[in-house]
Amino acid sequence: MPRYFFHIDEKRYHIDTEGIDLPGLEAAKREAMVIAGKSMIDNASGDNWSNGTWSLTVADEAAQEVFVVRLSTRCRMGEDSA
Repeated sequence: MPRYFFHIDEKRYHIDTEGIDLPGLEAAKREAMVIAGKSMIDNASGDNWSNGTWSLTVADEAAQEVFVVRLSTRCRMGEDSA
């Protein structure tokens, strides 16, 4: 079973050194969406809303990039308007 590594870039780069054994690419895509969703929820009240970017790079066992998930935010109203 292949191992995939999920590296997160949210103002700092977090390197996944353990990885996860998954049956294949489709499972890695699903896991990436779970990680992306959880990270957005966990940081919903943080400063990610101030024109922030977030990315998740998925790499294989050979450290080759398989795909990247990118999210960005742009707040059009000031903090006082929320």
